[in-house]
Amino acid sequence: MTPAKTRLSMLRDSVLVFLSALILFPLAGVYYIGFRWWLEPLLTHQAERKLRREIRRDFSFLFDNFQAQFVPNERKYRWGKF
Repeated sequence: MTPAKTRLSMLRDSVLVFLSALILFPLAGVYYIGFRWWLEPLLTHQAERKLRREIRRDFSFLFDNFQAQFVPNERKYRWGKF
């Protein structure tokens, strides 16, 4: 490659990175400001329900023979409940 083509390709790559950042950063901001506050708790709640179903299915003998039950835990951390 000649130096001119190398400079041209570097310029093109820089422009593509700039345009990508120009589009993606505002979209990320819209997600964090507009959707994250209600979407993450919803997804966390669905994951907790799925985990309960799997535990109840895989360890059914605990619930049948020993009257096991889920105990609510109000302690929270960043990604949901313990």
